[in-house]
Amino acid sequence: MLDPVILGDGMPIMKGVKRRLDLKLTGTRTFKSGVVLLCYQPVEKV
Repeated sequence: MLDPVILGDGMPIMKGVKRRLDLKLTGTRTFKSGVVLLCYQPVEKV
């Protein structure tokens, strides 16, 4: 479970999501600053 925290002002990126989204992690990247980029894509329903 990922609980992102934003400090300061800004727009929430997940505001208004009303239903669960099934996502698949497709990639990661770690920067020297310690920031981690997580890339997801929707899971196709069969």
